[in-house]
Amino acid sequence: MVALAGEAALFGSRDLAILAAVAWLGFHLFVRFYEEPALARRFPRDFPAYRRHVPCWLPRFAQARFQGLRKVFREPGPAC
Repeated sequence: MVALAGEAALFGSRDLAILAAVAWLGFHLFVRFYEEPALARRFPRDFPAYRRHVPCWLPRFAQARFQGLRKVFREPGPAC
């Protein structure tokens, strides 16, 4: 993604920029409509807490609130 966007900017290519946007959209749709629901089914108790504390695409640069998340991951979960 970043490489495609960088090449589009470097070469001034509109076609590469469109390709980067389409690729990003494809990844976004895959994560939102397949991966996240699959994780929610696999980890029904833990995934909602994880989702509340972890942003989807952009990282937090301020100190995150991990106290609740630490509790979630320290407790033993159901056997897979």
